[in-house]
Amino acid sequence: MSNEYPENFDGLGDFDGFGDFDGSDAPGSADRRTIIQLMAEALVLTENRRYAEAEACCEQAVHLDNADVRLWMIYADILAEQEKFQEALACYDRVVAIEPTRALYWRHRGNLLHNLERYDEGLASYDRALALDPDDATIWYDKGDEFFLLRRFQDSLDAYQRAIALEPDFVDAWLRLGTSLHELRRNEEAVQAFERAITLDPDRADAWSKKAWAMRALDRPAEMLTYCEEALARPLDDTAAIADLWYMKAEALAQLDRDAEALPAVERSLLLTPQNDNAWNTKGNALLALDRADEALVAFERALTIYPDHLVALGNKGSALCRLRRYEEGLVQFERARDVLANRPGMLIAPEETLAKLWRNTGLALSELGRHDEAVTALESGIACLPNDARLWYNLSLELTILGRDNAAWRAFRRSQRLDPDVARE
Repeated sequence: MSNEYPENFDGLGDFDGFGDFDGSDAPGSADRRTIIQLMAEALVLTENRRYAEAEACCEQAVHLDNADVRLWMIYADILAEQEKFQEALACYDRVVAIEPTRALYWRHRGNLLHNLERYDEGLASYDRALALDPDDATIWYDKGDEFFLLRRFQDSLDAYQRAIALEPDFVDAWLRLGTSLHELRRNEEAVQAFERAITLDPDRADAWSKKAWAMRALDRPAEMLTYCEEALARPLDDTAAIADLWYMKAEALAQLDRDAEALPAVERSLLLTPQNDNAWNTKGNALLALDRADEALVAFERALTIYPDHLVALGNKGSALCRLRRYEEGLVQFERARDVLANRPGMLIAPEETLAKLWRNTGLALSELGRHDEAVTALESGIACLPNDARLWYNLSLELTILGRDNAAWRAFRRSQRLDPDVARE
C-alpha cells in the first residue's frame, strides 16, 4: 500500500501459468520453452544478486517475444530492484502500449515515476489508472502521495478521503490523511485521524508518533506528556517512531519548564536516531535553560552539522554564544538565521515572530558591545515585524535612554507598559 515499487505483480511466480500465447505471430513451442527457461533463470540470478546476467536473460526473452506484458513486467521488477527506475519505466511504457486497459499497469508505471520524483507525470499515470478503475483505494492512496509531495495538501486530503471511503480500514490512508490535515494546520482533525489508525492497528508505532506531532502543534504540553508516556510504555518495535516519542516527551517537558527531565528524554531519542537535527537543537535548549551554555553550544553546532540551514539552531547558537559573552560571534549567527528566513519565507507558520526575536537578540548583543545606535536600529527592525511586542519596546526605551534621547525613550516605555505592564519586571 505504498508508493515504493510494487510489491507484487500479476503474472510473477510460477511460470507454469504462462499458458498458450494468443496471436498468429506468437512464438512456437520451442521459443516458448526457451522463454520460460530464461525468465526462470533470471529470477534465480536476481535472488543471488547476479543482476547483469539476469538482465541478459530478460533481453533474450523479450527479443523472442516483445509483445508479452508479463516478460516486460518481470524485466521491470529486476531493474527496479537495482533502483534502475528509468530503465524499469521504459519497460512499463512497453507494457501500457501493449495493453493500455489495465489499471494495475498504469498504477505500477505511476509508482516508477514517483521513484524518479516525476510527481506530475505520476499523477497523470494514476489518473489513467483511475479512469479504468475508479474504485481502487490503493490508486487513490498513491495519487494522494503525489499531491502531498507536490505540497498540494488539500488535493492529497481529498484523495486519501476517497481511498478511505472505498476501504474504511485502510490504516496507511488514515495516517496519510492525518499528515495532510497536520500540514493544513487542522491538527484537532489530524489527531482524530491518527487515533483512528491506532484503533485499527494498535501496534503501528508510526501512528503513535504521528499523533504526538499533531498534539505538539495544539500546544497542550501536559496532555502530550501523558500521551507520550502511555505510548512509550507499549511494546512498539519501530526505532524511528520510538525516538520521535522520546523527542516529543522532551519537548513537552521543556514547555512545562521541566528542563532537567527534558534532557535525559531527548538523550534517549538521540541514542536511537543520532542524526536528528531537531533533537540536538532541543538538547541544546535544555542545556541552555540549565545554564550549561558551553554544552548547549556543542549541541547546537551538532544540529547545524547535520542541517546547516536549521533556522532555530542558528538563532539558538547565537544565544549560547552571547551567554558566553562571545557577542560578535553571536551576531554572525543571528544574521545567518535572518538570511535563511529571508530565502525561505514559507518555512515557518509565523515568521514575523521569529524574525522579531532575532532582531531583539541582535539588539541585546549590540548593546553589550556598546553599539547603541545600531542596537536601536535592530530593535526598530524588530518592531516593524511585530509592533505589539512589549519586550522590543521596553528594550528600545533602554537604548534610547543610554543615548540621551529621553522623550523618545519615554514614549517607547509608555508603549511597552500599555502592551504588558509587567514587562519591566521580567
